[in-house]
Amino acid sequence: MKTTLICLIAAIGSLSSASLLAGESGSHHYRSEVAGMMCSACAAKVKAAFSSLEGVKTVKIKAGKDGAAPTVELVSSSEELTRADAVKALGEDAKTFVVQTFERQD
Repeated sequence: MKTTLICLIAAIGSLSSASLLAGESGSHHYRSEVAGMMCSACAAKVKAAFSSLEGVKTVKIKAGKDGAAPTVELVSSSEELTRADAVKALGEDAKTFVVQTFERQD
């Protein structure tokens, strides 16, 4: 009886975990090119600004190739983020860091 109860509790816990993971399938991927990032301090400012956007879970910055602007990749639970949202998040730094593109990837 005790073993059955323990198995039942474990099964319910697994279902709850599975439900939480299923909820994460609502993640949306965005890609942006942001000009003006010249150093790690610049990248940290952009990362902090983009992290403040609604529902953002992760932000990764990759160096641009062949003279292209650095790329910012982020994952958010929000399906409606826009370039205007990114510029607004940058605030005064939007004068230094130019959000050239901002597109949802999924």
